[in-house]
Amino acid sequence: MLIDVSDVSTIPMEIKDKVIQSIEALPYSIVNKMKSEEVSGNNSIMCAIENYYKDFRNTNEFNEIIGILEKNDIVCYHATKVSSFSKILKDGLKINDWNIYCSNLETFYLDIGFSEIEVKKVVDIVKREYDRKYSSICRKAQLCFFSNLSMIRGTHATYTQFCESIGGELARRALKDKYPELYKPLKENGKSCVVKFRLPYSSIAEYEKGSIACHFFSYYFGVYLWNKEYEIKFDGNTQFNVPANDIIRIIDSDNEDDY
Repeated sequence: MLIDVSDVSTIPMEIKDKVIQSIEALPYSIVNKMKSEEVSGNNSIMCAIENYYKDFRNTNEFNEIIGILEKNDIVCYHATKVSSFSKILKDGLKINDWNIYCSNLETFYLDIGFSEIEVKKVVDIVKREYDRKYSSICRKAQLCFFSNLSMIRGTHATYTQFCESIGGELARRALKDKYPELYKPLKENGKSCVVKFRLPYSSIAEYEKGSIACHFFSYYFGVYLWNKEYEIKFDGNTQFNVPANDIIRIIDSDNEDDY
């Protein structure tokens, strides 16, 4: 089953049932205290849950919710800028393993006319940022995602920055401020897009699974206790490549055409 959090009808009913079971197991006094809290979104709902139901993550119901999610795929989005959409359609999305990332960066700069010496300079600079963020702390290569297109649209969009340049956050952090002449080609070339894809919940990084399950938990708490429905929004990462056949669509950020 494919879960799309922008369409709650795609969420397995068993998840709602487990949340209701969890609520019904609470003392009435706790439920009433929670209901007396003013809530304005899923974050404030989660605060109320954590204030009055501190051990919910250790309950059978919560662990069963994770188990249900593990059996399903989830719709995810990845914001990026690439030389060509066709490469994504052919190869899918890759985690930022240094060897692959470095090869793509080298190819880009060579294709626009940089010398091998200039390319080496760029690679060495970006490698220092990569080592700081990944290698030095034994962090695994990953692919980041977010759950809802509304997170890249509107006044509070936070993911548009990842469409700014080829090379993504690593190149931007390494080059933008200190080496603007090297960053400029990454920003001025390529095509910005949002890639919609399906991801098995089981492929989400292990340390993210519980926190993502909390968003489903708090959503149904909001519906059941406060009669409030707030969008489910979360981000996370996977340490697996996304194969081409799991790409659902590519949305051109400039005109929102599909590919």
